[in-house]
Amino acid sequence: DVLDCQIACCAKSTASRGRCCPALRSVGQIRGTCEQRILRCIVNGNIELRESSAAMLEGNRVRASYGRAGIELIGTADCEINGNTIEDHPGTGVFAHRNARAKLRNNHILRSGAAGIEVATGANIIIEGNTVHDGSRVGILVQEGGTAECVQNNVRRNGSSAIEVCGAASHAVIRSNAICDGASGVGLLCWHNASASVVDNDISGYALAGIEIGDGSAPVVKGNRIRHCGQVGILLVPGANGEVCANVIEDSQIAGIE
Repeated sequence: DVLDCQIACCAKSTASRGRCCPALRSVGQIRGTCEQRILRCIVNGNIELRESSAAMLEGNRVRASYGRAGIELIGTADCEINGNTIEDHPGTGVFAHRNARAKLRNNHILRSGAAGIEVATGANIIIEGNTVHDGSRVGILVQEGGTAECVQNNVRRNGSSAIEVCGAASHAVIRSNAICDGASGVGLLCWHNASASVVDNDISGYALAGIEIGDGSAPVVKGNRIRHCGQVGILLVPGANGEVCANVIEDSQIAGIE
């Protein structure tokens, strides 16, 4: 176990290339079938978990880090990422890809330069009870064949969409989330042949639309509450498919559904 440490990393270092300080090498990358726990550390760098790692990260603070992500999961198995704070990363807050499996619960991700959480290339991630806010781009991004279950997250004040699902074979269950106050025009975007189940979410405070669907995507959009979203509650653009029913849409300037 790695407990109660303060760890620093030099700029643009990666553990795999051996340029990190020695303290970070033990934390920055876990390989093989290791089941190491990383608890209550302050990491001025990044944490990278690889291959079939089944690690637990809990109560850590990862800040102002370098590389692609504050926490990067590459092909991991059953990782538990709980109660961490990931802040001020110039890239993505948490990036899961290459068939990674993990549960992200009750994390606080703020001021990311790219996505707050990104799931791609076969990764399958449970994203539950997290707060993702004040990022420069998308709050939660599922793309390139990633799969995610997004439940009871608070996603607000991000520079682009709060949640975006795009690309063939990408799929997300998006349920009971609070999505609000984005700088861009759309709260939730389903695009480029993606599929999704969008159920029982509260969406408010977007200039163009609460939800946008198009370009071959076929989500089920049911039982959502969409308020104060500027022009349209739900925007269906060319190529939109799927099912839209039983949503409550209030205070749109042009139409509830267009």
